[in-house]
This record gives sequence, C-alpha cells and structure tokens, in this order.
Amino acid sequence: MSRGERRILFGCGALVVGLLMCSLAVAGTLTVAVMSPERLNLPAGLAEWIGIDPTADRAVSISEDPSGNDAASARAVGLEGVAQPLSEERRQNLAEALAAERDGAGREPLPLPEAVQGVAPDFTRIYEQVNPGVVSVNVGQQGGTMFNPQGSGSGFVFDDEHIVTNNHVAGAARSVRVVFFDQSERVGTVIGADADSDLAVIRVDDMPRSARPLPLLADFDALSVGQPVAAIGNPFSFANTMTSGIISALGRTIPVDPSQAGGFSIPQSIQTDAAINPGNSGGPLVNARGEVVGVNAQIRTNGMAANAGIGFAIPSNIVAKIVPSLIDDGAHEWSYLGVQGTSLTADIAALNSLPTDTFGAFIRCVPGNGPSRDRLQGSRGSLNYPSCDGIPPSDDTFVGGDVVIAVDDEPVASFDDLLSYIAIETDPGQTIELTVIRNGAQVVVPVTLAERPGG
Repeated sequence: MSRGERRILFGCGALVVGLLMCSLAVAGTLTVAVMSPERLNLPAGLAEWIGIDPTADRAVSISEDPSGNDAASARAVGLEGVAQPLSEERRQNLAEALAAERDGAGREPLPLPEAVQGVAPDFTRIYEQVNPGVVSVNVGQQGGTMFNPQGSGSGFVFDDEHIVTNNHVAGAARSVRVVFFDQSERVGTVIGADADSDLAVIRVDDMPRSARPLPLLADFDALSVGQPVAAIGNPFSFANTMTSGIISALGRTIPVDPSQAGGFSIPQSIQTDAAINPGNSGGPLVNARGEVVGVNAQIRTNGMAANAGIGFAIPSNIVAKIVPSLIDDGAHEWSYLGVQGTSLTADIAALNSLPTDTFGAFIRCVPGNGPSRDRLQGSRGSLNYPSCDGIPPSDDTFVGGDVVIAVDDEPVASFDDLLSYIAIETDPGQTIELTVIRNGAQVVVPVTLAERPGG
C-alpha cells in the first residue's frame, strides 16, 4: 500500500480509523462499525484492503465475536449488517500501517540539505518534514471527563519532553491539552514562563512516538531579508495550517504587550509577510531547511481582525537563551542596565554639537535606583527627576546625555543594538564596558549589570 493511500486511510476520520484505533487499544474482541464506502467516498481498492465490501449500500459491523456485546451494541444504535471475522492478514497490514505513521516513515534528518541557489524552496517537502513537530495548544477547564477549551494557540516540540509556545498562550495555565499533528492528545503541564520574552514551556510526560523535535537555527546572524520562511500552526483553530513568505525585516524591537506603552521589549525580532493570524501564536517560523528561526508572536493589523502582511516572531537566539532556563528553573533572569534612551538622530546629534552622521544610543534618562546611577549621564532635562517617568518633553531632554557607541568593543549603531547586546550576550552580575561620547570626548565606563526589576 502506498504512503498516499495510508494518508487517505488516516484522513477518513473517526468513523473508520478513530473507532478502529480505539478497538485496538482494548484487549478482547475487535469490533468496528463503519459507514459504507460510498458514504465515505473511499476508493474501492482501499475499502477492500481494510475489509469493507465496496458494493455495500448500508453500514457494516465487523467483529471477531458476532455474538459479543460489541456487535450487539452496534446494532442497538441502528447499525445493521453482517458480522464477519477480521483476517489476520488484514489485521497485520493495518497494524504495520499504523506503526509506520507513528514511527515517522519517510522522515528525513533535520535540518534539510542546503537549498540550491536560485531554486525556489520545496514547501511541500518542508511541510511534510516539519509538521510532525508542530502542535495545537488548548487552554481551558476540565469538566468531568470532558475538556472544555477556552482558547487555543500553537507550539512546537523542543525535545522529547517539552513544548515551546508563547507566554500569552499558556503562561497563566496550570495544565493544557496538547494536540499533535496526527490528532494524538496529551495533557501538558506549564513548567516555566517568561513575560519579558513572551515564551513558555509545557512538559508532556508521555510524548507520542509520532512527535518530532524541531531544531533551532544555530547561526542567527546567517538570516537575511528576503529569505523564504514558512509558518505552521493553528490559525482560527484550523490545525496544521501552513503559510509562506519571506523575512521582511530583521532587528525589530517589539513591545511584550503591543497594547501597552513603555515597559520592556523583545529585541532582534523577525518581521515576516507570511500570513500569521490569531491561533498562530507560539508556532514556529521555519526556514527552507526546516530550522526554527523564530516563534510567531504578534501581528500588526491596523484596526483589522486578521493578517495585514506584518507579523513578528521572537528570534531563535532569544529562544535558545530563555527556554533552557525555563526548563531548569521555571524562570529566567534578565540583565538590567537601567537606562532609557533612543537612537541618535541627526537632530539630536546637532543639539549636542556632534557630526550629523554620528551613530549610537542616546541616553535620555538614568533612574536613580538602577545600576547605571553615578555611571552614565542622562540628558540635562532629566537631572532633577529621580525616576524616568513623567519628564516633560523639551530640547533639554535631548541635550547632554551620554551617547553609547560601543559595548565590550562591539559597535552600537542604535539604541536597539544596545538593548540586544544586554539581553542576549550578558547575565546579571556581569560587568560590561561602555564606550561613550560625553561632552564631546570618548570615555570608557564600566557598569555592573543588575537583574531586571520584577524578575
């Protein structure tokens, strides 16, 4: 039997395979009630292979024990027909087909081979190899024996025990239902969450054999604008949905909560035009090799309720830094420099008597309780304010502040560069060296980083 026919068999739905799989899980009689092939639109050859009369015009009940309770129960709900033994050959064929699907027959090693330059990516191949590592994450309440979902998102298999998703999908939940690509379901436990990166980790103790861990992109700096990417997830609860596009921009800094101003942001985020909609959150954004380059997290809709061609993914280098901490400790400690600022513009440079083509991070304010107090210099307009909140805008708030042009000898061209280095390359308690322009001269300022407030 071909792989395509096996896929047809598994896609027929609960009326055929779902009931048969449930029967296989129970010792004793093997009974399955199915609709006729015509009602299911099964090919005659496939119907015959699984033991269904392709000419039948009514439901058929197949049982090892026609006199058993299972056959009687089938008739009791209005299913009529003839009970006949399931042959050992057909039983073995079906068992082999199920085992092949669960064990990942036809899977290639990930990452996939390098794409040939100038050749369009094979998205069908990418989907077939990556989809077994993508899950739907359902959050809700257990009502008796039934689970009542109240929200859903996406996620991906990180290793043989853990699922990665967004904090805003599952971070507040104690347990969730995880649905795998083959419709296997497991109860998962949220073991760690981090609001500042919008990441969460779910542990699944009995991961199905069909699940496939997906590799993170090892060299994040290898990404470039224009590279093809694909998003796979659960948009609007349509599971196993794939969309494709390109990397539209790199190095975006996005707020953790787009509805709130201020607070901490996620640096080095990926912008993509691959369609991302509600329900895609937490799912992987992958490249042509099937590597996870980011975790889909946000969209900009401009007032619409769905995709407008601008989506954002948390970068894989943030995922690689945060997720191990969530697995080991349930939380992550972020480094904190304790400044507010902006990228140096030509106007700000002119106000500070600097060449207009100077690049760097302008320090607008240094709060009095942070690690940069008495180390870095804020603007003239902020000096009389103990905190950085409520400072009225004026020219003075952009005059006199330090301009950071390097950190540990790494060039800093923007305020985002400074945030990215602190977030990704450092840990609390580490001392860094900032090269700054202060009153027209370049000086080196050491600062020992603290832990973010509230961490």
